[in-house]
Amino acid sequence: GPLAVASNGKYFAYGRADGAVVLAYMPLWVSDITYQDFTLILRWQGGSGRYQLQGCGKLASGQWQDLGPPTTNTSVTHSCLSPIFYRVQSLPTP
Repeated sequence: GPLAVASNGKYFAYGRADGAVVLAYMPLWVSDITYQDFTLILRWQGGSGRYQLQGCGKLASGQWQDLGPPTTNTSVTHSCLSPIFYRVQSLPTP
């Protein structure tokens, strides 16, 4: 079906077979990851424009912790001395 992306890249719209038009935020995707000297640099695109970086030491535990406050930046630098999994969540706009 038809698809349109906003000029600012934050939204996309598409038409469904039933005639409805759906407007949504662009999906969030990680565009670059760099790790050197115990420092991670993570860059992403898309999402709502408000983000939360989270970390988890053991995925099986499901215990994700916020790493800093929410941000509007699309990159983050984080220092870590032990192995950690990262995720970025796109937060709702206030």
